[in-house]
Amino acid sequence: MRPQVICRDERYLRNCRRAFAAIGLAMPPTLLAMMLASRVSGESMAVPMLLWMAGSAALGWYAFVRPLGEYRCPQCDRVLPRAEEARPAIRFRCEPCGVDWDVERTTG
Repeated sequence: MRPQVICRDERYLRNCRRAFAAIGLAMPPTLLAMMLASRVSGESMAVPMLLWMAGSAALGWYAFVRPLGEYRCPQCDRVLPRAEEARPAIRFRCEPCGVDWDVERTTG
């Protein structure tokens, strides 16, 4: 049996960076919508912020949490188990490829 190599999963990290960028880039239009809504009526000013928060939460779950529930090897596309001895780091072990995939996240 060959030793396991630890590699960063650049695909997962790239998707996380894109999600952060999308959430951040959505903030200026949200603030603009809040300012325009405050001129029309003071009551509807919170609607753009609530929509931004809901969208950010949904995108965050989709990009950060969901892929870890059924993590797939970037090389062979198998569903992988979590490497428990790596705790608190979150890593997934692919025995056939000989790689521990590090998603650069920790539990807790």
